[in-house]
Amino acid sequence: MPTMSRFAVISDIHGNLHALQAVLARINQLDVDGIICLGDIVGYGPLPDRCIDLVMRCCSLTVRGNHDDAVINPKRELEFNGAARQAVIWTRRVLGPLHMDALSRLKAIDYPHESVMCVHDSPVPGPTDYIYDARIAAHAFLGVDRPICLIGHTHVPMVFEGPAAKGGGSLTSREVVAYAPRDGVSIPLDATALHLQSWLGRSTP
Repeated sequence: MPTMSRFAVISDIHGNLHALQAVLARINQLDVDGIICLGDIVGYGPLPDRCIDLVMRCCSLTVRGNHDDAVINPKRELEFNGAARQAVIWTRRVLGPLHMDALSRLKAIDYPHESVMCVHDSPVPGPTDYIYDARIAAHAFLGVDRPICLIGHTHVPMVFEGPAAKGGGSLTSREVVAYAPRDGVSIPLDATALHLQSWLGRSTP
């Protein structure tokens, strides 16, 4: 993939074709070099096949989300609650072999740029894979091997900044700064620090 100076990031589509089409229409109005999808193309929504087709056609890079993984790995469905598990089972039943193959080819971690890594949820196992505060982000930074780590899954847009790794040592929550992004407002970031950025996703219209 060519070096990208500006790209759009989408995540947690969950089979919602109408929302995906609306977001892509807005992205088409922007000057971007590519689109990154942080996973969970499927799950909950009624049109997983068409969402997979559109993501595969429009995105420069896509990583595998936990719902995507559960569809192709039945053992993982036990990790989900009742409604989510039923959605996984239904999605597996309605997808054809080409769509299942497309999900199976997605990587858990990928790198669109030498300074950017992409994962769906936390880059390291922990008490939770939802990164929503500085304490959890401090633990997640253990798995960050690029200055910027883009994540989905949490469904809440946040930016976490921490000092560069201390010889492999862990960070404390006091060393992590959390920012809540606002439309049209730039966030000044330390070019020497590490960053986790989560993205907003919607599973329903």
